[in-house]
Amino acid sequence: MGLLGLIFVLAGILLSGSGIGLIFGIPCILLGVLLWILAIIKGGVSALFSLGGSKKD
Repeated sequence: MGLLGLIFVLAGILLSGSGIGLIFGIPCILLGVLLWILAIIKGGVSALFSLGGSKKD
């Protein structure tokens, strides 16, 4: 979940570089940040960089 959020943030930054891309870029960034927040709530900070969020052992 955290990695997916990072991808959305990066895609949003790339899209917002062009004029019309702002329409798609800003929501992408917001969605990415939201996914990061959900990852933190779900599995703590270490889950940010794991693919599937937190894995319980």
